[in-house]
Parts: sequence; structure tokens; C-alpha cells
Amino acid sequence: MKNFHSIPSFVLFSFIAVIVFLTGYSGHSVAAAPDSDGNDASSPTTQLAYAADGFAVDGYKSVKFGMDVTELKSLGYKCPNHSKTICRLDHGIEDNETLLGKQAKPMVWIDRDTVRRIDVSVKMKPKDVLNDFTESFGEPEVYRYISLTHNLKEAYYWVSPSGNSVSLTRDFGKVATTTGEAVAEASSRIKYQNREQTLKSIEYIRKREAPTDKVIGRR
Repeated sequence: MKNFHSIPSFVLFSFIAVIVFLTGYSGHSVAAAPDSDGNDASSPTTQLAYAADGFAVDGYKSVKFGMDVTELKSLGYKCPNHSKTICRLDHGIEDNETLLGKQAKPMVWIDRDTVRRIDVSVKMKPKDVLNDFTESFGEPEVYRYISLTHNLKEAYYWVSPSGNSVSLTRDFGKVATTTGEAVAEASSRIKYQNREQTLKSIEYIRKREAPTDKVIGRR
């Protein structure tokens, strides 16, 4: 005759084991940050590698994370009237903006009337930007991945203890044509992101990571 008491006992034991596992697992993970739509921006297992001690970032120059549209407009930015939008400097003052001594063009990303990310393009070789940032912020965390357009890219992240970050992306072109000529034309983009945007972007990159043994040129 079967022992029917063993079935609920086994179920109870399995339930307790799962609870113990999840409790221990959560102690070693980073809490997920909600994205702009209220969903998880990253999985609980996303880990942030922090830059050197003392490194801090709260925005880009006078543009700070958490500013609202009114504050941003007072700095000379033009913003469309939408909940999700990109703000740019007024044409009359944009030529005065610089980064690392070169002319720069910032774009400020607004979500729910709050600054969460600033993209800055600058007329400098990616290698030169990388060297300058490494000297200032320390060694970055490097991610190599394939973009949605099938381009091979490398992203360098400097993350502050607060979780905010500065990152540089180098675009090496199509994977099938990643030659010396393609590398010579590589482009770069600098991003300043708050914690939730940092988690979200790193999670995206990790899902599209490329093999580290692929040889690409340097400049």
C-alpha cells in the first residue's frame, strides 16, 4: 500500500528548500531598478563594477540627474512638450559647449519630467577619449557586444559608488567587415546615466555580448 503521508511531507520539504535558496540568493544580488515604463530595468543578478574610490558623477556639468524641464530650460535647453523627450541646447549657445577641450553637443533625455541620461558627442578619437577618462576615473569595466544593426561595439563603463555612470561606446562597424579600414572610421558616444539607466543599459549589453577572442584593431 502506498504511503500517502509521504507526498505532502515531500512537498513541504521542497517548499522550504526553495525558500531557503531564494533567501540566500537575494543576499548576493543587486535590486532591480524600474525603467521608464515601470518594469524591471535589469535582472536581480546584474552586478555593477565600481570605478576608483572617490569617483563621483551627478550629471554632465550644470545638467544634473533629477532636474526637471523647467530647470533645464533655464540653462538654455529647448525641450518639446512630451513626457519622454530629448532636449538640446539653443542654437545661439550650443557652439560654446566643450568637453575635454573640444566642441561638444549634449542631448538630455527626459523621462517623466526628470533628467535621467545625457549623451555627449565630441570631435575626438575614441582612443583619446578613453585615455583621458581612464586617467581621470581609473580603469573602466569593458563590455564587447553586437548591436541590433549587427555592428561590433565596445562599451567602457566608469560607475560611481552611487551607481551613476559615465560610459564611452566605440563602434567598429559590421562584424563581417571589421578590418583596419573599418576601425579607422570607428565612432564614439559618451553617456552620463543615473543608476537605473546604468543598470538598464548594462543588462542590454550583457544580453548581446560578443566573444572576447574576436580580434579587432585599435587606434
